Amino acid sequence: MTWTKAGVTLSLAVLGGAAAVQAQVPEITIDDNRIIEGDSGLRSISFPVTLSEPSSQTITITWRTPGTGSATPDVDYVSVTSGSLTFAPLQTIGVVSVDVIGDTIDESTAQTFAVDIVSVVTGNATLRKFRAIGKILDDDKNNAAVFYFSAVAEGASSAATLVTNRLIWRVPVADLPPTRFLIRWSEGDGCTPPSSPVATPPYVEVVANLPDETQVYPHPNVVPGQLYCYSIWAGYPGYGPGTSLTVRPPLDFGGRVKWVYATTEGGLALEAPTVGPDAIYTVDASGNLHALGRGLDPSAGAGLWPAAWNPETLGKRAHFRSPLVPLSQGPRLFVGTEDGEVASVNGLNGSLVWNTLLTPTPVAGGAQAPLAGIFKVFGGEHDMLLAGTAALSGNTFRALDPATGNPIDFFAPGLGPTSGMAVVDYAAKPNRVYFTSRPGTALETLWALELGPLNTDDLTELWRATTGASDSAPVLRGGRVYHGDNSGRAYSVRASDGGDVRSFNTSDGAIKGYLFPDRWSTALYASTTGRVWKLVDGTSLTSDWSVSVPSPSIPLLWSSQSYLYVGGGDGKLYQIDPATGSANNDVALPTATVTPLGAPSLDIGYGLLLVPSGNCIFAVRVPY
Repeated sequence: MTWTKAGVTLSLAVLGGAAAVQAQVPEITIDDNRIIEGDSGLRSISFPVTLSEPSSQTITITWRTPGTGSATPDVDYVSVTSGSLTFAPLQTIGVVSVDVIGDTIDESTAQTFAVDIVSVVTGNATLRKFRAIGKILDDDKNNAAVFYFSAVAEGASSAATLVTNRLIWRVPVADLPPTRFLIRWSEGDGCTPPSSPVATPPYVEVVANLPDETQVYPHPNVVPGQLYCYSIWAGYPGYGPGTSLTVRPPLDFGGRVKWVYATTEGGLALEAPTVGPDAIYTVDASGNLHALGRGLDPSAGAGLWPAAWNPETLGKRAHFRSPLVPLSQGPRLFVGTEDGEVASVNGLNGSLVWNTLLTPTPVAGGAQAPLAGIFKVFGGEHDMLLAGTAALSGNTFRALDPATGNPIDFFAPGLGPTSGMAVVDYAAKPNRVYFTSRPGTALETLWALELGPLNTDDLTELWRATTGASDSAPVLRGGRVYHGDNSGRAYSVRASDGGDVRSFNTSDGAIKGYLFPDRWSTALYASTTGRVWKLVDGTSLTSDWSVSVPSPSIPLLWSSQSYLYVGGGDGKLYQIDPATGSANNDVALPTATVTPLGAPSLDIGYGLLLVPSGNCIFAVRVPY
């Protein structure tokens, strides 16, 4: 006998005259929290642990602090090597606590540490979110520093145009929230950010009383093409450490570069962005997740953080073009970090929904495969996240539940490291996934799996093929799978059975990222060490043309406009004619120094290329 109430399905079983009520298997979640440090002694920070459903069983979990994060164990907080928490029958809420150690040391920014649920030792339950992040907010006077100091600089439309640099930052959180901010700047090539919080012109003071909120200051009447060097200090009333930023508003009288986003976070490494319906998302080298408003005009919010966005860090470098999916729970950005962690992030406000660790974790210096997925909202038979691992041995290809991060199935026939994103075939029934690897104990490097019939979730091998060792992603077009290997050879393989293998050797180093297919012809485009290629697949895979571009990025084809776009290592954006390979009207983007350009993303709604270059994202109007 079964019935449903308040979303919980219950069953009644009669055993020897006794009735037992059994609920669905509960999922365990641990939530983040933050605490103000204090000047001495211990303060306890609590992390709520919840069960998604009541259980008739006693459930006991173990937990620990793994020592990750910017806070130092047993200096900033008391480490816990083995803790436990027990839920009595029908109890759904519990708490684990960690003691934070107060001091009067200026730490400049908030410190973080992790609390992990290690295992379920009694009872029947699964882990939905196993890690919480504790944030220690420093309250020592004269030490608060703003974070995520960024800028959006407008492009100029004429030589006489003066434009605006819009500075953005987060207000620090502390016992005594800052009441004002001092911004100083210098300008001109070779400028350096001011180093001391002295109100010497040029400067401005900005008043703010809301901690942990986004603050924007529009610096008007700046000169296009001129370098500006900014420093900002938070006041308590004494000023804490400064944070600095340089930005150059675009000097582009043709109106091509509409705006540039620059940030202090993550060093010189913003990744190629994901374009969503409401925002543009990118990650930096430190795992900080950035969200930018879409559009052409910064005064209307283009390039600025969405109002609800609260920047958070994932702690490790993450992959470019993370998939954004409109699930029933809301838009979710699925991000894979290079230490093997998978995270689901709320696409509206940046909050962490769940995170899970894929094992085995990548070898030091390796790269965990970016996430792919199949979703019913897009017409798939399944809801799955799909990724392989990149360890020295014991690798697996995994399917995860997008709603919870829980494992669904895995495939592990002696795989080598998998560093490229998989590709899903929605048209095949059952649906399929294709991915590449390096050789492992199995020598094959191109794999095809079936995902199981409708309403089942099962990874089953369809075929495997021996092509070259590959860190690139396969692509699917016209019943064939294409990929490039690490030696510079491109492959074309029949998707149904892995047969009819065709190849072409560029002899110019590894093929970068993936082959970009033209959906309306048999052409594909590729980048190698110093060239961009047009390949054509007929009865064999051949080259139609190749053109020299310094250290080219992964190419992007805008087929409806008949242009191919490539970022160059010389700091130029190349617009290439796909028919002939001739480059025309290349644009040198206005960085402080010549910085290689990353792979561009296309915002087709506004006709913008979003091009990463060091710590900047450029919004370039195309075609030009």
